Amino acid sequence: MPGVSWSTLRQAVSLSRQGKHSEALAEANILLKDSPQEVRFYYQAALIQLEAEQPEEALATLEKAPGPPTPVLFLYRALTLGQLERWTEALDQANKLKEVTPDHQFLASLMCYLNLGAGQVAEALKPLQVDKPLAWITWFRPELAGFAPLLSRLLLQVEAYLLPLEFPELHPGEALTDPVTIDTPPQKISLKALTNSIGGYLQQRKGLHYWEKGLTTSDPNKRHLFLEKNLRAQRRAVQLEPLQFRGYYHLGEALLYSSTPPEQQLPLRDRLEEAEKCFVHSWKQEGGNPYLYFYLGRTVQLLGQPLAARTYLEKALEKFEKFPEAHYALGQLHLLMGEPVKARDWLKKSVCSDFLPVARERLYEIWQALEQGKLGQRPAMPRWPPLPPEGSDPTDESPEPVQTDAIASETIAKSHQSEAPPSLPENHETYPSEPAAIEPDSPSTPPVAATD
Repeated sequence: MPGVSWSTLRQAVSLSRQGKHSEALAEANILLKDSPQEVRFYYQAALIQLEAEQPEEALATLEKAPGPPTPVLFLYRALTLGQLERWTEALDQANKLKEVTPDHQFLASLMCYLNLGAGQVAEALKPLQVDKPLAWITWFRPELAGFAPLLSRLLLQVEAYLLPLEFPELHPGEALTDPVTIDTPPQKISLKALTNSIGGYLQQRKGLHYWEKGLTTSDPNKRHLFLEKNLRAQRRAVQLEPLQFRGYYHLGEALLYSSTPPEQQLPLRDRLEEAEKCFVHSWKQEGGNPYLYFYLGRTVQLLGQPLAARTYLEKALEKFEKFPEAHYALGQLHLLMGEPVKARDWLKKSVCSDFLPVARERLYEIWQALEQGKLGQRPAMPRWPPLPPEGSDPTDESPEPVQTDAIASETIAKSHQSEAPPSLPENHETYPSEPAAIEPDSPSTPPVAATD
């Protein structure tokens, strides 16, 4: 019954995309049993098996496909052999795809993925012309494949090269369950307080204007210049008016975005530590929202604390499920913690949300690292779990026992209780009452930058 078969195929593909692999495999088996002569069913069944982490079964299914070889067969064979890390055979299938379809839309991304897997970084970056600036006219170079099974595997290889350069060490750490505040100066009522409050607001909007310009320029040096201007403006805004709504949020955002100078992989740790305190203070004063949790997660991730980062990122997804930046960050975290299967699942969710610009940017960062001589060989992932502290049993490689929530929260809270950043004055004059509560921004969009 052809109608039933196509209905079964659609159901199987849908279940696979939802991550319900056992149910998808059951539907695929029914499909092959009912329609043994339909070659497209074999291709889709093999892809479902591949996505369910059954590459051997997928390869066997492709071998059973009736009819002459097709471009789809070569593509799926290459992907399957790549999953098995049989890179030479996979590249052979990719070359066959190139022979029959030189302009295949997935060919450049496929060659990049397979060459990265084979350790041939320079060769991998050629098909996608990664060395061109990010603003290079798009129709002059091949685009990344919008095919999640391929692009997620490509990004897994990309992150396997970049993450060891960005995270040489990992540390155990716990997320806060209750936020704490930064000590702020005493409040006074005066005309100067009103003047400072207005000046703080204007500085905040000025900084957000620079932030917007920095995120829209493709020149890394110009981007860094604008982000530094934003940071100076946000520091001045908090200095003038510490009670400004979202003042510490935007200061933390400025510190986070400016923490990694151009052409460097390691961020400035002091900026990240200050950013974490700002975000926690904003959380206490104004409540949590998806982007605040994401920023907190990203900040502690860059500080090398994957467990704490995971907690904050999951909080962000609780409030905003379709959050590609959080999906991507969780993919990075699971790869750092030695869980590549979970990592690819999260990366696949991010690319399903049209996250191609970030993928292109990460490829460009690989090219920069290669030009700087940092990729002479594939770098090793940082150790996880980390080594136990000095003085413990050297045979015990597990991290210290996890504290209970109450003890952990108290310990971490003490570490966050600190004096205000140096931008704050010792005495501040302002209104005696707290600002009126304002609803958080919509979770579907990032904070909107102001225009002059």
